[in-house]
Amino acid sequence: MVSVHDGREYPIKKHKDKERWYIQHATGQLTVTELVLKKEYEYNVFFHYYLEGLSVTHPCPVQDWWLEMKHQKRYIQINNSI
Repeated sequence: MVSVHDGREYPIKKHKDKERWYIQHATGQLTVTELVLKKEYEYNVFFHYYLEGLSVTHPCPVQDWWLEMKHQKRYIQINNSI
């Protein structure tokens, strides 16, 4: 998807026969000459929150509670853990 100045998003489509990408808009097609793909990765709460130090710089009682619940694999009431 491409977001432009007017706030609308336009899907990027691939031409059937060729290795050509285009955006269909109200007045016609716009050929995409360079396509940059965003690499997405799975957010690992334990790694980012604890190992990268976010728990120290940005402490969050709810995040600590949720990770403790996930670690113990059972429900813990939030008022018991804070």
